[in-house]
Amino acid sequence: MRTLITISSLLALSACMSEAGFEKKSLANCEEAACADMDCNAGSDIEIPDTCEFDAKAAKDCIKGEWTCSGDEGFDYVVAPDACLDVYVCGEVEGTGTGTGTGGT
Repeated sequence: MRTLITISSLLALSACMSEAGFEKKSLANCEEAACADMDCNAGSDIEIPDTCEFDAKAAKDCIKGEWTCSGDEGFDYVVAPDACLDVYVCGEVEGTGTGTGTGGT
């Protein structure tokens, strides 16, 4: 019985992904798919605004997706899965005139 509870707990925890876990795994995926001399740490100092929310499901989908190299001659870059675009939900950016808010044009 104890083993069943332990296994169930591990399965439940594996469905969740923390931001730190996401960052570590996405860096590993980038390095695995890296093109030429690309630096996967470039941009790692970008701060996510406090108003953005981390979407653990999108993060998990992002990590599980296929990471590839662009193959563009002379300017190769890693192409992450589309799900990676949804990992941080930040809402409307003020002053852009886009979105559904009332402040845009």
